[in-house]
Formats: sequence, C-alpha cells, structure tokens
Amino acid sequence: MIGFCGGFTTFSALSREVFVLTQAGQFNYALLYMLMSLSVGLPGFWLGYRLLNL
Repeated sequence: MIGFCGGFTTFSALSREVFVLTQAGQFNYALLYMLMSLSVGLPGFWLGYRLLNL
C-alpha cells in the first residue's frame, strides 16, 4: 500500500513541477524535465528489477 501511494505522490510531484514550469513560460525546461524523468526513471526501475531477480 505504501508503494502504491508513493507512486501517486511521485507522479503528483512530476505533474506539479511541469505545471509550474509551463506557467512560467519555460516550455523547453518542462519538456526536458519530463523526458529526463522518464529516461532515467524507467531504466532505473528495470535495473532494480533485474538486481532483485538475480
């Protein structure tokens, strides 16, 4: 349950940061932030999954 709720708070933080950046007119930073979060987060998840299943 903690992990499930933690996923919502993490996504909420990502959404808020992107919203704040777009409201400030920094669209390039908002896009970069989203892309970097996914490009680092997904491989990090995969690595953790693989390490747990050795």
